[in-house]
Amino acid sequence: MNFSIDTTMVIEEAKATVKKRGAVRITVNFLLVYLMTILLGAFILSGVFILLAVFSSLSDNPQSGLMGMILNFLQETSGILNFASILSCIMLIAIPIYYCTKLERRRLFTMGFTKKNAVSEYLVGLGIGFLMFALSFGVIYIFGGYDSLSFNSDISAGIIVLTFLGFVIQGMSEEVFVRGYYMVSLATNGNIPLAIFISSFAFSLLHLGNDGLNAIALINLLLFGIFAGLYFIRRGNIWGIGALHTMWNFAQGNIFGCKVSGNFAGESIIATSQTDRFSFINGGEFGPEGGIAVTVILLAGIVVLYFIKNKDRFAEIDC
Repeated sequence: MNFSIDTTMVIEEAKATVKKRGAVRITVNFLLVYLMTILLGAFILSGVFILLAVFSSLSDNPQSGLMGMILNFLQETSGILNFASILSCIMLIAIPIYYCTKLERRRLFTMGFTKKNAVSEYLVGLGIGFLMFALSFGVIYIFGGYDSLSFNSDISAGIIVLTFLGFVIQGMSEEVFVRGYYMVSLATNGNIPLAIFISSFAFSLLHLGNDGLNAIALINLLLFGIFAGLYFIRRGNIWGIGALHTMWNFAQGNIFGCKVSGNFAGESIIATSQTDRFSFINGGEFGPEGGIAVTVILLAGIVVLYFIKNKDRFAEIDC
């Protein structure tokens, strides 16, 4: 069987812009960009805390008003972690964009930031992301992976909305960094399947520090990366897969009440209690992504994407 994948205009435009480099050099640059992201994020976070401390010391009543609200929020462990997480995600978007546009002289188009149908692509991505995780959840439930399900009657709509917005940034950041930047850079060498695999492998390694990680989880992270890479190429933009990634995580954590890659996502619409007997199905401490139900859904998605055609085959560059 021929495992070649048709190129997309995003990759062709990148080929015409950047100098050809080997996969090793591209990967070294990728790691340096990641390191710069971590360092700059830590620097900004430290600066924010220093400024808050200064303003607090100058204020007659630091516990009142907007400053007091900010200080109280950051004094909570969850507040600090959430702030640091969002800041890291913003850096994962901003620094790769700067690197690609200023140092590699690539257009935003080559990272998947197309103008045409951006809103509709995003909405479709949200829908597919919800459908895929709902199917995964349904498979786990049918095979006894959950003890009980119930609706939460005391959830805060405001918290749910804010969490969704946080996942909007988080989902897009990983797609911009791994797919829009790294995968496209690798694909400029002409081997798209290899570019998808290498970037997907890197994506799975980025989760090595997550709680509850197991062998199935690593496989599923790799499969999600392959699915995301194919989706990016088939649709020819970053909007759809960014939205799909967002909704996958949001539905997992804040609609169905499961752990998201080993992390507790906060309040959820549905309270889910999983059984310890079928961790190979429900994923155990890592959440559904550590179980074979997600494996089945991702494999099915990859097969579907492999056999469809690229959306932009006969389109013109719109930005």
